Amino acid sequence: MRQQTSLTIFTILFLIVISILGENVEAQCGNGLPKCPNNLCCSQWGWCGSTSAYCGTGCQPLYGRCTGITTTTLKTTTTTPKSTTTTPKTTTTTSKTTTTNSATPKPSGRPIYSCSVPGTMAITFDDGPYLWTNDLLNNLKALNAKATFFINGNNWDCVYNYASVLKRIVAEGHQLAHHTWGHLDLATLSRDQIVFQMTNLENALLKIVGVAPRYMRLPYGSGVNNPLVMDTLTSLGYNVILWDIDTDDWRGLSTQESLNKYRAASKPPGAHIALQHDRIENTARSLGPEAVKLARSLGFKVTTVGECLGENSSSLWYKKIVTPSAPDGTWKC
Repeated sequence: MRQQTSLTIFTILFLIVISILGENVEAQCGNGLPKCPNNLCCSQWGWCGSTSAYCGTGCQPLYGRCTGITTTTLKTTTTTPKSTTTTPKTTTTTSKTTTTNSATPKPSGRPIYSCSVPGTMAITFDDGPYLWTNDLLNNLKALNAKATFFINGNNWDCVYNYASVLKRIVAEGHQLAHHTWGHLDLATLSRDQIVFQMTNLENALLKIVGVAPRYMRLPYGSGVNNPLVMDTLTSLGYNVILWDIDTDDWRGLSTQESLNKYRAASKPPGAHIALQHDRIENTARSLGPEAVKLARSLGFKVTTVGECLGENSSSLWYKKIVTPSAPDGTWKC
């Protein structure tokens, strides 16, 4: 009797919460759980629903839909790219001095999974900058190691809140790369929406640090077999970088469990691109530096994606290099 009463009370409370929030909540979703039913979205927190909280930032395309709701966000923010296009225009005289970048090979339109220079290991970090990125930079500096950071514009936080971190990444010789504005699944977007995801972050990086990356990584690795996605990125001048070592740090693996992914990879002269996330505290403070030490002990040269692909000059990692602008009212997400 008590069990039935408790179940009834729980059901009533659950229905009340749903009615208050106005969310179409169905079930849990994510790794080890079913996909969301009824064409619903799986949020980054592992719940099914149909509003922007579920279908927008952090939506998990492997476990549900990630379209529809996000278009309203794009519509309400389309003024942002327009308002920031003045920045590249005001600095065209500077960018003309770096036209040698146009001599670099054009994007092939094919994804890159591993390094081409034998014996190199590119250790990469996605989804930042975030709370722990400075800690990671401290650890990399202590080891005299260079890495590649695939940056979001407005995912875990607003990129403008981390201007000093971005400047430090570039100043200390790391490679800054593109991971889209909002970490949306590009395979679910239109061409205009893909362009927005790329140019909105590109404009922000030009303002903050004065560079526009040539290298990008697809959120969730999704879109690699989608002609619209790949053709659009190629037309915008991007090389698509994936990985051949996935540490699965986002699944909550321990440092040693993630390091085993490195140990399982082919040894030099093999060459690899390894995936981590600097939004994760353990990765920034433990896995990142330990991965550098392990890779070196295995005989690898730890370096950036650009260098492991044969581009030894950091100027070749960027489509544009201009003078950064001073903070103003457009520095917001």
